[in-house]
Amino acid sequence: MKALEAAVPTIVSLREEAQKQAEIEHQRWEAQWREYEKQEQERRRTQALKESREQLIAIVEAWSFARSFDSFFEDMQQRVSTLPAEQRDAVLGRIAQARAMLGGTDTLNHFSKVEVTGPTMSERRRTAFVNIKCAYLTCPVTAIDHSRFKIS
Repeated sequence: MKALEAAVPTIVSLREEAQKQAEIEHQRWEAQWREYEKQEQERRRTQALKESREQLIAIVEAWSFARSFDSFFEDMQQRVSTLPAEQRDAVLGRIAQARAMLGGTDTLNHFSKVEVTGPTMSERRRTAFVNIKCAYLTCPVTAIDHSRFKIS
């Protein structure tokens, strides 16, 4: 029993040291987490810019494609005036259908489809990262394997 009583100060000292180490590890993990969040935010910003640029280019290309066909249809409308009335009405109807199928050439309509800035889809669905952080904060420091969260 005396040996056990004599070991109490050592045990208390070891426990305090373990708590200090756990706090140091926790602070290190928090610093790594902040750095990770900073890098992830920059990655999301870069990705959002890339996606916006790609979307804008795709819409301009679609408009340009439709515009080239619009020139074709304008030429057809000029030439259709030489046709008999019943043929002219049928051809004009087909031209209208074809133009509608291509989406038209209204630049404002095409541009309104562009999301020039804003969060990416992955940013709107960041719940996995939030859940990891919440799980960490609600668990005891010693119960988490910090190696999973280290950023190289």
